[in-house]
Amino acid sequence: MPYIQKKQRELYDEGINMISSNLTELGGLSPGHLNYIISALIRNMGPKSYTEINAIIGVLESAKMELYRHIAVPYEDKKMEMFTTG
Repeated sequence: MPYIQKKQRELYDEGINMISSNLTELGGLSPGHLNYIISALIRNMGPKSYTEINAIIGVLESAKMELYRHIAVPYEDKKMEMFTTG
């Protein structure tokens, strides 16, 4: 998880919780909905230079690694344990 100050996180949490709630009402997270949300956020930021575009691509790569580290690895570890014990 990106490490920003708690006060800064709190500014985003209400909106993030609202989006998550809306997705749940729509039947859960679909790749298309997530892609739309991420793309819309980036589009609204209006990157205007190669440097800004490149920085955003780097952020997306870092988010991918955070997803793998904090969600995929624990999931895989749990699955591996289920199939190697017992």
